[in-house]
Amino acid sequence: MLLPNLLLAWGFLLLGHAIGGGNIFEFLDRLLSTAWWLLTWGILAATALLVAMMVGGFLPRWRWLAAFCVAFLSLSSAGVLITLGAGPYTFGQWLFLSPGLLSLGIGGWLSFAEWPRTAIERDQAGTQ
Repeated sequence: MLLPNLLLAWGFLLLGHAIGGGNIFEFLDRLLSTAWWLLTWGILAATALLVAMMVGGFLPRWRWLAAFCVAFLSLSSAGVLITLGAGPYTFGQWLFLSPGLLSLGIGGWLSFAEWPRTAIERDQAGTQ
């Protein structure tokens, strides 16, 4: 649910960076250099992050961290999309943002619910 909002926010940031060059040659140079970086390292880093979050979601000890990463990515992508938006949002635009905001809520709730407890709290929970 997070991926469409994340990709759209990333695209807006990339275009904003490329347009900041001033002329068409700087624009194309920035786009090509970013594309080259993505082909060499970006796709590898994004895949490693995605696999780490998926594996972390299956391990009970690290589930809170994976949920926190999903919530953080959802919050940052929603923040970028909302701040770069022009004027008040219509119902259709909020509807497009709703899966990302839903993943923010679910990720935040899971990271709070799965937060590691101290050894004393675990012992007390085990004796009850």
